[in-house]
Amino acid sequence: MVSGDFNEVCYSSEKQGGRPIHSRRANKFNRMISKELLMDLKATGQAFSWSNQQSNRIVCRLDRTLGNSRWLQECPEGYFHYHSQGISDHAAMEVFPVPVLLTGSTPFKYYKMWEEHPDFLNTVQRAWNIYVPGSAMFQLASKLTNTKKKLKYWNWNVFGPIQRSLQERKRALSKVQELLSTDPLNHQLIEREEESRQSFMEALRVEEIFVRQKSRENWLKAGDSNTKFFYSSIAQRKSRNSIRRL
Repeated sequence: MVSGDFNEVCYSSEKQGGRPIHSRRANKFNRMISKELLMDLKATGQAFSWSNQQSNRIVCRLDRTLGNSRWLQECPEGYFHYHSQGISDHAAMEVFPVPVLLTGSTPFKYYKMWEEHPDFLNTVQRAWNIYVPGSAMFQLASKLTNTKKKLKYWNWNVFGPIQRSLQERKRALSKVQELLSTDPLNHQLIEREEESRQSFMEALRVEEIFVRQKSRENWLKAGDSNTKFFYSSIAQRKSRNSIRRL
């Protein structure tokens, strides 16, 4: 996490009064933020952090707090607050790191990664084809509820907690490769390494599909692993959508 006076704005909306922003400098600042995989924390308080305190008023957002993927994952609800400027031309910033808290049950969500599993349609069909007496509306509601429950249970058993599954497969691959380092021509170990590598790559693919859907960031193209970016986007969106002060 980095916080302070950057002496530059990101967007034209972050300045009022005076001359227009310098587009080339703003673009350079934005490229630096993207290159370092940083993202804005949610801000509360006044909209601008600097003022020339003159009658021909100029206000800008020169001060900000940025976080990287690790900070945003550990403190997804973190934010900072702009206090009043007082006698200074800059507003004081106070950072509130908010760690992850356990929450109640989450609403049902459909994940596209399910569609690629060979047992997905059978699971839906078995859940939907239960016998339910009563009116047509009651039958529909009951079938939907049952299908939702079955898919949640199926998802937990087949995919499991995605991060846990990924780490287990990564450790399995590392263990085989450690054995290979002492016996590099062992054909059985070579076959096990290939199997473990394919298993780990499949877990990586599933993880990226999962976080890609949750991130709502569609402008990144598939290819290189963008998992850290997606997790940061999820955390940043959660932070922005939360209400901190009324």
